[in-house]
Amino acid sequence: MPGRGAYLCRGAGPEAPAEACLAQALRRGGIARTLRAAVTLDPKLVESVSR
Repeated sequence: MPGRGAYLCRGAGPEAPAEACLAQALRRGGIARTLRAAVTLDPKLVESVSR
């Protein structure tokens, strides 16, 4: 559906989510639950957020 998305806590940069929020969302399955779809994130993407 247009406009559908998932938002995370804002990190240090204006476009980067907070590392802790991303880790918690992945651990608890919050992103998949919010989007109502199976979600697989590339480990390289997740790692790039923590840098």
